[in-house]
Amino acid sequence: MQRPRVRATREDYERLPEHVKAELIDGEIVVTPAPSDWHETLVARLMIRLCADLGARAPDLLRGSHTEVSAWELGEEKILQPDAVVFPEGTKPTGRDWKAPIPVWVAEVLSPSTAKRDRGVKIRLYAAAGVREAWLVDPDAETVEVFDLAAKRSRVFGKAERAASKAIPGFGVDVTDLFAV
Repeated sequence: MQRPRVRATREDYERLPEHVKAELIDGEIVVTPAPSDWHETLVARLMIRLCADLGARAPDLLRGSHTEVSAWELGEEKILQPDAVVFPEGTKPTGRDWKAPIPVWVAEVLSPSTAKRDRGVKIRLYAAAGVREAWLVDPDAETVEVFDLAAKRSRVFGKAERAASKAIPGFGVDVTDLFAV
């Protein structure tokens, strides 16, 4: 006799040690391995470019990989941790108990262990939660796929192209520069 699967809750998720990178997707706690150095280099490059574009607003609007995006509107608890997040203009953290708003922009740098989930369920959950734009940075193909989640369309940018954001006016990256060794 097969035992019924026990669905994890936000409380189960919150009991995880702080150093564990995990997400709660459809009642399942998904733990991912530590990212590669190249993955972290690509995230850092995105963050540096975002800081340059956002300027003095960056400390209020920009967050890294341990920022939770909670999609409460979806009926079930879902907690995602994209690699980079930009919150809406006017966001102002108010202290320790501050609850982050739904971001306008998220980025995921694909890893072999996360690519299928990042391309599938996470894109759908970001769209359902109200995120305007998601970027999937593919280190193997050396591409940036920009998802306009509101319009339900995407475009892949390759070498010698500039991936541009509609959610963050003026922000973009030269794909060749992003992957330069």
